Amino acid sequence: KTIGAIVSYVVTKHMRERIRGYLLSVKVFKGIEYSMEKDPVKFSLIIRIMILPIFVKNYGLAIPKSVNFKLYMVCELITNIPITIAYIYILRQAGNMHSLFDPNQSWQQMTFSLTMLTLSIALFVYIAIVTREVLKQLETMQAEDAKAMAKDMEIGEQEEAEEKNGEASPSKNIELKE
Repeated sequence: KTIGAIVSYVVTKHMRERIRGYLLSVKVFKGIEYSMEKDPVKFSLIIRIMILPIFVKNYGLAIPKSVNFKLYMVCELITNIPITIAYIYILRQAGNMHSLFDPNQSWQQMTFSLTMLTLSIALFVYIAIVTREVLKQLETMQAEDAKAMAKDMEIGEQEEAEEKNGEASPSKNIELKE
């Protein structure tokens, strides 16, 4: 599993820019990447803990520039053993979903199964909420940038019009007086 993660990182690292070029057109990817830049450790660990296909975790975490190889491997090693144990247990239980509510089942087994299921759903919802908030922030920043660019263009057009009409701008008047 760890060797596969290393290979995934190395392969993705060499194609990172091409992949990022394709993914930057997707709003959700922009939000996730922005979140990863803000706190790469937290989001790397959360993504590693989530119940997602391994290839999504391995290749997906290698794409953002904020995740270097050291962080990638530390998160892989921290989450590898506990998550593998939890996956095995959950998948064993999922094979017998009716056994979750079996009255003969111990309360510890039922509690653990329901806790892991709830934790997975909660992490997914958390990532979705954070991504939505980040996307709103990005949209606000883009709108502000667009307004600033429009204002700059308007000022530039006014200065050009004044120059064509032979009027000097206030800053040029100051220079002429000196």
